[in-house]
Amino acid sequence: MPMGVNHVSFKDLSTTQQELVFSAQKVMSKAYNIYSDYFVGASVRTKKGGIYSSANMENSSYGLSICAEVGAIQQAISSGDPEITTIAVCGGFNSENKGKTPTPCGRCRQLIYESSQISSIDLEVICANSDLSGIIITKISDLLPLPFGSKDLHLDLKIKEIKKRIKKSK
Repeated sequence: MPMGVNHVSFKDLSTTQQELVFSAQKVMSKAYNIYSDYFVGASVRTKKGGIYSSANMENSSYGLSICAEVGAIQQAISSGDPEITTIAVCGGFNSENKGKTPTPCGRCRQLIYESSQISSIDLEVICANSDLSGIIITKISDLLPLPFGSKDLHLDLKIKEIKKRIKKSK
């Protein structure tokens, strides 16, 4: 496990962290998971306190499936509230599953990192299995060490412009 990964119990979470995890757990039941039967829900919290959630959606080509994390991030951006501070991911084969605590896939880690560039913070990532018996709290920098993103391309000013446009069109 990377150094910044902390295993905690649900009762150790703050009230706002618990709220976000519950939101992810609740939305995971809406997953369209016809192929894998694996449920994933994700919820993000923004600097303004908004919560946006999504469930995974699979399809027969697998590669075109949409992860819950992507949907939650898109919900925040589409709502004109792009500055995400925390993401909670909850998953498993069903609500009784006491299995391994899921973490975002590589593609999602990159998109979460890109969101951290918009927010200018090292996003908190909370991962929980479906019955909340296994919870991990970490930062995106621990899940995606040595990342490459928009700031590496010196796009700081462009990020600010896009952030203004998103917020203005709300």
